[in-house]
Amino acid sequence: MSSGDEHRRHFCVSLTNLHVNLETIGGVTYPHHIFGSNMALRSEEGELLLPGANGEVHVKEGGRYTVEHVLPK
Repeated sequence: MSSGDEHRRHFCVSLTNLHVNLETIGGVTYPHHIFGSNMALRSEEGELLLPGANGEVHVKEGGRYTVEHVLPK
């Protein structure tokens, strides 16, 4: 598999507090597009995944996350 194929790979992660799975392509998702402004994901390990410059959040295959509202400072 080439690195280009890896970035287009589809997989799901679990959103535990919503009891749903979220499909992603290459591990990139955009929480604010799905859930609204000021949303972030928190990993099972406790890491808060804030959106990048373009609103993207990178998730790991098989990961379990919670969706959280965050307030900008």
